[in-house]
Amino acid sequence: METNEAIQTVLSAYSPIFELRAAEALGNAGGFSGAALWRVVTPAGVFALRRWPIGNPTPEQLREMHDVLEKVVMAGVNYVPLPVKSASGASYVSVESRLWQLEPWLPGKADFWQNPSSARLQAAMEGLARFHLTAATAGGIGGFGVSPVMQRRQRELQRMLGAWFEHVLLPCVPAGVWPEFDELAAELVARLRKLRHWLLRILAVRLPKVPLQPVIRDVWHDHVLFEGERLSAIVDFGCLGVDSVAVDVARLAGSLIGEDKKRWAEALRYYTAVRPLAPSERWLAAWGRVTETAGGGLVWLNRHYVKRIVWDRRPGILTRVRHFIQRLDQLAASGLVGRSAAELDSELHAA
Repeated sequence: METNEAIQTVLSAYSPIFELRAAEALGNAGGFSGAALWRVVTPAGVFALRRWPIGNPTPEQLREMHDVLEKVVMAGVNYVPLPVKSASGASYVSVESRLWQLEPWLPGKADFWQNPSSARLQAAMEGLARFHLTAATAGGIGGFGVSPVMQRRQRELQRMLGAWFEHVLLPCVPAGVWPEFDELAAELVARLRKLRHWLLRILAVRLPKVPLQPVIRDVWHDHVLFEGERLSAIVDFGCLGVDSVAVDVARLAGSLIGEDKKRWAEALRYYTAVRPLAPSERWLAAWGRVTETAGGGLVWLNRHYVKRIVWDRRPGILTRVRHFIQRLDQLAASGLVGRSAAELDSELHAA
């Protein structure tokens, strides 16, 4: 089935007011998850049509995700896109073995890096905190334990910064098929070499148990939209699941402001004015920010050189790699590097 025909089939499962008038393909502009996105014009207005990758998420995961979003939006969080219900009352449609969802087209641009400001940082962190407060009341979800995301990152980075770094990654760099990436990879590898042993000490800490609840888990610069200084939307909830709010705090603040300690304290102040953080959550957020700075670049090196994934969004990927190089430089200059485990623990608790 041709794409336009598939879109017509998807929209036919909705009310006639969602009949297709025009569609603009945006590729996987929603992120690097493999989802495809279209801007569709209908008699009911402009919407985003999202096609998820085969098997991810599953129908059950998508229903759970949409249930949380519905409760959040019903609680007054109006900067989150709630999927439209089909004529059968479902929040998604299955066509060509793919899951599709139709959601409001929310205005704004993901341009914090081009136009950073304290007002925008405040809007983003307060908006995230309000989402967390309302998502926590989704019902029947929560508990107390070690963050699954942070625990997985700890294991993966210990492996990737260990023997894998020397014996698997480095022999593959450079590959010669993408010279621009090779150039950035050399810079990234040089920085990781200097920080590697210290980072392994950071990764050896015991992670604390923290409150768990529905969180976004992939909220970063490109998923946060602004109109002027106002937060207009948080988009792309494909990774939504139960974890610690520290995962989102670290991911969002780190992607916006990097390893700037002064701005980090500012971001935490904005967030905690709406949703206080327990000491263990503050520590985990700071640990998460530092480890993501190291892990973010390694992920792209692994994808290109070891997994040999072919990408069609090369400029965006180069921007991401440059971002992590900059963050590693900030981390190296932060005063944290070289500190003992005890000193670091004290520093992170004070963050």
